[in-house]
Amino acid sequence: MRSVMSRAATRYPLNLDAGGVFSQTIPTAESAPTGPWRVYLERPKPVDAQSRTGTTYLGETVVRVEEFQPDRLKIKATFEPGTSDGWRSPDDLVVAV
Repeated sequence: MRSVMSRAATRYPLNLDAGGVFSQTIPTAESAPTGPWRVYLERPKPVDAQSRTGTTYLGETVVRVEEFQPDRLKIKATFEPGTSDGWRSPDDLVVAV
């Protein structure tokens, strides 16, 4: 995995299930830079291979690391017909959003 600044960040070994699928949660530090991070998938060479160093490149993708922004909605709701003093019967009362 490489950070926004193309520095090697870390390696995470993983094991595929019988169907060849995996899910990985990668924790980030509070000080981790935001923006696009590049994730590489590589397979180590088998122990009995002639060259015992290096990996086999399988693919890569880009993920975005962003600061958490809570959902915010501002809604204005009014009763129709307009409000009057005191209690109103809920019969035929409509809310306009």
